[in-house]
Amino acid sequence: MTIKIQNEFVIIIPVRLNSTRLPKKALVNINGKILIQHVIDIAKKTSAKKVIVATDSLEIKKKISTLGVEVLMTSKKHNSGTNRIIEVVKKLRLRNDQMILNLQGDEPGINPKMIDDFVYKIQKIDRNKVYTICKGFKNLKEFSSHNNVKVIINNSNHALYFSRQLIPFFREDSEKSIPNINKVSLKHIGIYLYSVELLKKINILNKSKLEKFESLEQLKWLDNNIPIICHKTNFKTSPGIDTEDDLKYYI
Repeated sequence: MTIKIQNEFVIIIPVRLNSTRLPKKALVNINGKILIQHVIDIAKKTSAKKVIVATDSLEIKKKISTLGVEVLMTSKKHNSGTNRIIEVVKKLRLRNDQMILNLQGDEPGINPKMIDDFVYKIQKIDRNKVYTICKGFKNLKEFSSHNNVKVIINNSNHALYFSRQLIPFFREDSEKSIPNINKVSLKHIGIYLYSVELLKKINILNKSKLEKFESLEQLKWLDNNIPIICHKTNFKTSPGIDTEDDLKYYI
């Protein structure tokens, strides 16, 4: 069944060449396609009205120039995908109420139907809020991994805190504790939906203390009273690619 999306959105895929833990990972070959091409294919299967790639690399731009998406060059100085997206938003002079979906360039295992379901289920978009996706942990191993960002939410699905550490602390250490963990702590899927208007506000914020401690940009938003709404999904997700071990999952 095709989902009719009421809220129009543009996907921007931020991608840089010189990734720290896996150099040139955007160009790594996965089953006959480079990584960034897999992500572009996902984006094109959604209901997004447009797909844009924001990159700091002429090499990446050349590799994807025939894939039917707009590619814009951005500064090499950006320290987050959101900052790279903000540069694109400024260059294109997008209207303030345009919703932008940040689909990270190292997530080849995202189901495009999950993205459409996410946007579809936001009944009324508040341009002053950030929207993101989370889901339950499968087991204690997944919950315990520092590779998985945890998010604590309240009864209104507002994010209270994000961390790679175990939050909250659970005294139980058996598999039986997972249902209890998933009542308050969920796995964060790094997809964001925000308005151009809000991105302009985010652009002038300085790094916050918590953002520096955890190296998670969303903590800067919480520190500055920008609400983050978490949409719970049941769609299966696969890990993003940060290391050689992550890559082994796909090849």
